[in-house]
Amino acid sequence: MAVRIIVTMDAVPGKRDDLAEAFNAICPEVEQEPGCQQYEMHQSLAHPNRLVLLEKWDDEASLKVHQERMNERRANGFNADDYRAERWVERFVD
Repeated sequence: MAVRIIVTMDAVPGKRDDLAEAFNAICPEVEQEPGCQQYEMHQSLAHPNRLVLLEKWDDEASLKVHQERMNERRANGFNADDYRAERWVERFVD
């Protein structure tokens, strides 16, 4: 069963572009991960500091592998927390 993730992030004021760049830099790499069907960043028209990351994974197993790889990226210097004020994560199934 496919898993969809919607990550809504409010950037620290003045840091929206930095937050978007951090995720856009890894999008091509993440899209090549096994089981990744979608990994896209979008900017809200209604809320200038809000970004939404849309993810779709084949199943829970591929999502788990992705989460492990994100932990590796964080250990190697990827850190969006400096640019993010709030974050909400919602999970859905097809």
